[in-house]
Amino acid sequence: MRIHRGAWGALMMLAVWGCDDGEDPENLPADMQAVDMQAADMQAADMQAADMQALPPDPPGGARGGLFFPADPGTPGPHPILIVLHGTGASPRLITNQFKFQDHAPARGITIVAPEGTEYGPMQRAWNARHCCLERDVDDVAYLTGLIDELVAHHDGDPERVWIFGHSNGGFMAHHLACAVADRLTGIIPAAGLGYPRDQCDPARPLSVIQIHGDADDQVAIDGGGSYPGAAALATYWAEQAGCAGSEQAPDEDFDRFVPGAETHRQRWTGCAPGVAVEQWTLAGGGHQYLPDPAMLTALLDFIAPE
Repeated sequence: MRIHRGAWGALMMLAVWGCDDGEDPENLPADMQAVDMQAADMQAADMQAADMQALPPDPPGGARGGLFFPADPGTPGPHPILIVLHGTGASPRLITNQFKFQDHAPARGITIVAPEGTEYGPMQRAWNARHCCLERDVDDVAYLTGLIDELVAHHDGDPERVWIFGHSNGGFMAHHLACAVADRLTGIIPAAGLGYPRDQCDPARPLSVIQIHGDADDQVAIDGGGSYPGAAALATYWAEQAGCAGSEQAPDEDFDRFVPGAETHRQRWTGCAPGVAVEQWTLAGGGHQYLPDPAMLTALLDFIAPE
């Protein structure tokens, strides 16, 4: 059934690993204040707390909080790691209710963590992704690499298969991590989030990338702006880093239930470095928020851990 956009109201529920000490509200950059505040774009049926798995007694992540979905016990380890980063003003519970990786990833042996960013207002959190959106002295690169270390040391995580998925500000953070600590990652999947100019990124090694963006996004424009380039330029940059020889257009897919028809155009680069794949997914008519079809999630999981 096709889902249509509507005013469903905001739902900002948090499952907390520890307690916050509280901080003063943050003044976000003017052009980013509205980013990720479209919780009304989420289908109410997909936002039920009952969909969420209970937290285990010893989730990683320290005092900030988040959600943890361990790989199924019957799957052999070490397990690929998928870190899911929410956007500005959102939460781990909201992003995992929107992108339901946890419905299928644990059965593939993938461990998922959805941590929470730094609080800048009541129930409002963001990541310090350098160009977006938390202008505060918070080292989220250190925080997230520490989280990877804990997953490897205590939860049978595979340090050679670490993936970052991020929406909007979370997508900016994915690019920030790729530029800063590429040697700790396998790949990134930024959705509605952009990254750096070429002269501000020096990755330690090639990474696999799926750059996802709607061409009708009115919060983070697909062509970029201000201090950051557009989705196509970023995908091309990562393809160049991977030494890809060319590109091809894959068949269009029906990935976004907000948009009728096969709206997603998939460009794939070819001849890339061994073990590296780069794609750009453009959602024709897609906005800042998506309601992913199960086919989108399957395609993303196939990218991360092929069956």
